[in-house]
Amino acid sequence: MLARVERHTPTRIKKIAEALGYVYDSEGSTGQLLDAIANGEILLVSTKTK
Repeated sequence: MLARVERHTPTRIKKIAEALGYVYDSEGSTGQLLDAIANGEILLVSTKTK
């Protein structure tokens, strides 16, 4: 999967993954984090208002 994101987003997502315990090869695993979101292990809450 490929996604276009802001320049710093991959680093930020890896830090979130690592903080939540999703680690592979000594760094945050974005794939594991995405799997956890897709499987309902992690729930996302929006702070964005319309």
